[in-house]
Amino acid sequence: MNTNWFEDEGGNVVLGGEFSFDNWGKAVRAGRTFTSSGPLIGMTADGHEEGEEIRMPSDGGTLEIDAWAVCAQPIHGLEIVYNGQVVVSQKSESDANRLELKEKIKVDGW
Repeated sequence: MNTNWFEDEGGNVVLGGEFSFDNWGKAVRAGRTFTSSGPLIGMTADGHEEGEEIRMPSDGGTLEIDAWAVCAQPIHGLEIVYNGQVVVSQKSESDANRLELKEKIKVDGW
C-alpha cells in the first residue's frame, strides 16, 4: 500500500513517490486526494489506488478491497461504504492505532 502522502490544511494528497511540486500536481489531477479530521486512510481496489479507473463488466463484478487507517489516537472502527451501506467493517476493542481490512465485495454500480 502506498504510504507517501502530503497533508496541508485543505486535505491530503497520495503522492505515489517522493514529494515534489510535479508529483503533487499529478496526484491532485488524478484524484488521489482525501480529507480526514483524524486518521490517515488508504485503500486499493484490485490493486488500483485512489483516482485510478477500474473497468468492470456492465453487470458488475467482484473487487478485492485492501484498506487501512492509522492515527496517533485510538481507532475503534474502519468501514467500507458502498451505495450508502456498510459492506465491510473492522472493529477494535483495544486502543489500536492502526486498522486494516482485506475483503472481496460484489459491486454492480458506482
